[in-house]
Amino acid sequence: EPRKEWGIIPRSLHDLLSRIKSMNTANPSGPQLQLYMSYLEIYNEQIYDLLPEKSKENVPKHFNVGPPALKLRESRRGRIFVRGLARRPVNNVDQGLEYAEEAKNNRHTASNNINANSSRSHSICQFEIAHAPHCSNRKGVQSNTGMDSECDTDDESICSRSSSGSKKTSKRKSTIIWIVDLAGSERSKRTGVMSHTRHQKEAALINASLMNLMRCLREMLNHQPKKRGVPSKGGVVPFRESKLTHMFMNHLTGPAASRTCMIVNVNPAADDYDET
Repeated sequence: EPRKEWGIIPRSLHDLLSRIKSMNTANPSGPQLQLYMSYLEIYNEQIYDLLPEKSKENVPKHFNVGPPALKLRESRRGRIFVRGLARRPVNNVDQGLEYAEEAKNNRHTASNNINANSSRSHSICQFEIAHAPHCSNRKGVQSNTGMDSECDTDDESICSRSSSGSKKTSKRKSTIIWIVDLAGSERSKRTGVMSHTRHQKEAALINASLMNLMRCLREMLNHQPKKRGVPSKGGVVPFRESKLTHMFMNHLTGPAASRTCMIVNVNPAADDYDET
């Protein structure tokens, strides 16, 4: 049962795994569902995998030499995804929480005058429920990286080999849930990072991405007609001006927009009125 102190990720894991178990039990002869977990961060306008494959664990951290940044791609149907992002199968809540803790330890953080463990990046925890009867093994273990390297496909396709060795492509049926932790905007004078060049750059890029998110939301509002029959006066929504808003594009437009919600932590202190 969910514990009182659990946050969004543990509760999501518990709920998703419970539903998957009941659906698999109800249909034992059909395709079995499997939960996968991916975790990434957007740091200094670059995307990094927080749950890299085991073979990449000994690679130095990316702010020095580190692995290359991952690339955003768009599928033939207009779906935005991260090429090469690893995904791990999750079979129980404890396993999922271990992955979340590993991702947390890999994420960029720093201390300042306001926060001893300040996030220096935006992070996205991605849950995918999928079944791929033609290329899943018995444990349902797959890797996006493997699919990308083996076949020229996008995120909506999977590859399998026929008995003759030829490649076949079939559609991967899946649903994806994102849990996003946005780094908060900050002022260098209050945080005391003015003397630290790297932290200043981090703060500037965080603030710029959040500002662009606000611009996108305002333009989307301008696109809505004020009165019936009167055309809207909205301009181009600048989704592609930052990695954050580019990734959010599918979640803020189209059918997914009605299934997107935002949770805001508001500090009631008078000193933080302007920040809030």
